[in-house]
Amino acid sequence: MKINIISTEFYEWGVYGGFGMFTRKLGKELVKRGIEVEAFMPKFSNLQKTPGEYELIDGVQVKTLPRVRHKPFNLKMYKTDADIIHSECNPLDTYLTFFENPKTPKIITFQDIRTPKDLDMLRACDKGKLVGEAMTDAPKKYWYRVWYSFVEGLYKIAIRHADYITTQTELLVPKVKKMYDLRQHPFWLPNFIDVPTQLSFSKKYSVPSVAWLARTDPIKHPELCLEVASVNPEVQFYVMGHSHWPHYDDYLIQKYKDAKNIHWIGMVNEEQKNEALSKCWVLMNTSYYEALPITFLEAMSYGCSIVSTQNPDRYTEKFGAWSKEQTVRGVHEKLKWILQDERWRALGTAGYNFVKENHETNKCVNQHITLYKKLLGE
Repeated sequence: MKINIISTEFYEWGVYGGFGMFTRKLGKELVKRGIEVEAFMPKFSNLQKTPGEYELIDGVQVKTLPRVRHKPFNLKMYKTDADIIHSECNPLDTYLTFFENPKTPKIITFQDIRTPKDLDMLRACDKGKLVGEAMTDAPKKYWYRVWYSFVEGLYKIAIRHADYITTQTELLVPKVKKMYDLRQHPFWLPNFIDVPTQLSFSKKYSVPSVAWLARTDPIKHPELCLEVASVNPEVQFYVMGHSHWPHYDDYLIQKYKDAKNIHWIGMVNEEQKNEALSKCWVLMNTSYYEALPITFLEAMSYGCSIVSTQNPDRYTEKFGAWSKEQTVRGVHEKLKWILQDERWRALGTAGYNFVKENHETNKCVNQHITLYKKLLGE
């Protein structure tokens, strides 16, 4: 069996996001089980191969595709000899790969989808000034709007030709059905992580501790978390991640330099991340928008409860505290509540059990393989 995976990201070349992490891990796990995997990725870094060329990462044959769409490119780049094409929501490359391989069985998984209302909200978050530099909105040139509409039209065609539509979270189902006029109910094909065999609180810090694990970009609203840290000096905050905005990390560090309970860790590898989560009590997420962050699952696997301004699939309210207000007061009150009477410990235990049952790597990879075999009639 050979699987072709199409995605917007692969966890490499200095770009580290949830889509890329999932794509790389799925490919790696399939290879470990004797399945050949090919991944199609658009070029977004000079570290990648030239469009049309392959490189081997974790046993996955990663092919670079052109990113600048208004220039000529060779459609033969999208040809594959894979048995199944599995798209992780890269609209144009999905359509072109489907078009070039009409007889190959096809799956589309929606990891995230944003309505026009969502996009307007996200663009609004990025307006204003940042460290003396103007934040730019999405391009407003006429050609960009025309191109976006054109690609969306192609994507709708691709969706109609997919054999299965799946999502990683239930909250996306009504969005997908409405935006693309789907009659079938999408399958649930969950994200997955390596869950520790047993939950242990023995490594947890002896004092209240909060982990921040995300890009420190404006859309993630890190300043809200840091303001909450400033009014909770008895709670230690460990900030993991970095910003894609130039100088924004420097700006944040300078602004909160007097807060002795904020510990700037920066970008972490897998081992460092797991070590930090095994020690912290709470994961804080103050993002303006989320689908289902893999950081939720990772934190829950180490017994962390969640304090968040988002509540995807009700994970926050079931395994932590949901602040409906995007305010310091709102998040502060939820953090205060979850720390009282060691509520975080019981919620963290419940979260661990849930993740182990529903998002453990072997179980979820097997779900993927079962769907692949079903599609091939095995």
